[in-house]
This record gives sequence, structure tokens and C-alpha cells, in this order.
Amino acid sequence: MQIHHASPSVRTATTAGFSLIESMVVLSILAIIATFAAPSFQATLDQQRVATVAADLHASVVLARAEAIRRNTRIDLVPTDGKNWAGGWQVLMPAGAGQATEVIHSRAAAPAGVAVAQNLQPEADISLSYDGTGRSRSTNNPAIQRWGEWLVSIPARTAAPTRKVAVSQLGRPSVCDPAKPPC
Repeated sequence: MQIHHASPSVRTATTAGFSLIESMVVLSILAIIATFAAPSFQATLDQQRVATVAADLHASVVLARAEAIRRNTRIDLVPTDGKNWAGGWQVLMPAGAGQATEVIHSRAAAPAGVAVAQNLQPEADISLSYDGTGRSRSTNNPAIQRWGEWLVSIPARTAAPTRKVAVSQLGRPSVCDPAKPPC
């Protein structure tokens, strides 16, 4: 039996890369994986939107309290348009003797679809004030303490994430997830 070896000078043609069919199969698999990943990615985006708005609101409450203590005067936290917290809010020092209202901090509107529901007690006023001692007060009557919460959520989603920004009767703010006790 004789074995024939190919001569080193004879080269065979080889193809490099992928065929059209191989590329289409890989793209089809990627499309299927992306279809399953898209809903969970939307849930992650929703969770981040809610967490960001809640963290910004909490930071604004902390800022209002700190500025009231630092300046030893009343500082207000108010919705920008006077009624809708999702439309943005401002931390400001109200006009006083010969002084104009000073805007200390301003937050733009929340992303589309994010709602901010307020439940502050007593209910007569939508804004929150801090006095020079760091206690939360009613803007309309500084003798009345103010406490309560804001719920930040995406109402259009069925299993929407929610965050609660709370203010205690002493004026201390906190933020938590109502789905995880204790909150």
C-alpha cells in the first residue's frame, strides 16, 4: 500500500469568516435573547427612575432642614407649579423684610410617567417648611407641626416600584421601599 503525500508547493484554498447562513442563525438567536431581556430591562429602568426621583426629593428635604438650621430661619420646600410634585420642586427662603424670595435649590420635573403623591399632615397645605430649629412646620401656620410622606411610583405599570420619602413629627426625613419592612 502506497501513501501519497501532497507536495508542499500545492496549496488548497481555504475560506475565512462565516457563511451567510451561520450569520443569520447567530442573529436569530440574539434576537430571541433580546426579546426575553427587554421586559426585565424596562423594569430595571423603571426602578432606577423611581429611586432617582425619591433620592432627589429626600436630598431636597435634607437640604431644606439643614439650611433652616444653618440660617436660623424658615425654609420652604414647595412644588414648582404650586400643586404637582412630579412637576419639580424648589427649596427656598421666603421673602422677608426688604428681601426677595431666594431659591436655594430647584429640581426639574420627574421623568415622564413618574408620579409623586403627597400625604403630609395636616392636609391644609401642600408645601413643607422647616424652622430654625430643624422642625417641620406648616407654611401657613408655623405653630403647627408637619409630618407625612411622599410616594414616588410609576402608576402605569402593574408591578411598579415605589419609594416612600417620609418626614417624622420632629422633621427628620427618611427614604425606604414600602415593599420591604420596616418602612
